[in-house]
Amino acid sequence: MKNNAREIGSEFDYRNRFLCEGDNGLFDGGLLTYSGRTAIAVAFYDILKSHAISTVWLPSYSCESMAQPFYDLGVNVKFYSLNYDFKKNKIVREDFEPSKNDVVLTMGYFGFYDDGNTELVKKCRDNGTIVIEDCTHSLLSSGDFLADYRVSSLRKWFATASGGFVQKRDGTLDATLNACDKSIVDMRITAMKEKTLYLESESDESLKIAFLEKYRRVNQSFSQNYKDLAIDSWSESVLRKTDVEEIRRIRRKNAQILLDAICGASGVTSMFTTLGSNDCPLFVPILCENRAELQKKLAENKIYCPAHWPKYSDKANSNLYDLELSLICDQRYGEQDMERIIALL
Repeated sequence: MKNNAREIGSEFDYRNRFLCEGDNGLFDGGLLTYSGRTAIAVAFYDILKSHAISTVWLPSYSCESMAQPFYDLGVNVKFYSLNYDFKKNKIVREDFEPSKNDVVLTMGYFGFYDDGNTELVKKCRDNGTIVIEDCTHSLLSSGDFLADYRVSSLRKWFATASGGFVQKRDGTLDATLNACDKSIVDMRITAMKEKTLYLESESDESLKIAFLEKYRRVNQSFSQNYKDLAIDSWSESVLRKTDVEEIRRIRRKNAQILLDAICGASGVTSMFTTLGSNDCPLFVPILCENRAELQKKLAENKIYCPAHWPKYSDKANSNLYDLELSLICDQRYGEQDMERIIALL
């Protein structure tokens, strides 16, 4: 029997850009780049202008795209341990001692407040160690700018063709960014439009095959070609005119619905049990032993919840790689969509 329920999750389509009048000011004081990888590379190049860096430390629970710029530069990469402590019901980080010649990359996870991340940033600053904070997950959450640099990937939040952001706490970023490949940008926009047509009809499977292949090719290009590239003009226009307050409101409302249903439920553990007043979730993460089975069941019902992330290094060990599943809560969806997810859980 055909499942006529609409899809939830996966790549953004061409709609739901939530545009408003004027500039939202979210990206003032920094540079809009082609991708999150570009943003990390720009920050690190800026550090190298005045520091001789021997080692970069990354959290053991992270994405390959965060490590790739350092690998490409031949930098020594080490990992500090990060796991979920089920007794404490929180993320815990290894107590490690970076030197003043090191760079530490930190991040908070999924848009929820993480006191351990804040403590690590403050410790590094007190020790004179340079900190790059990956704020991709916490982009729309409120908080002080404590790290030396902060970087973000923007395509996980908004319906854009490209987008990263980098900001320096003290001083000005001196970076020359070149125009990105227009053909890749156009391919992603075409894929977004084709996905819109598919979602409006949900009948042309050949169309789905076509746009999924375009997304795959674009994402492959992003992983290979990112250095010294600026965001495309269409995406910059969309980002600056995005109604971020409305997006915050919808995401928080959706996340609260999921949290209320999940907390205390059997078989799953919510990584975070409360939604703080400054939080804006990217996803609502849960931990479950039967993740693959649950993810498959959701996908069979057209709910595409990603697992963060594929493990990319034998040296990056965390219990979260095998347990975490990200529930969709973004601005494309409403209460009925959240109830569909809950019913399947």
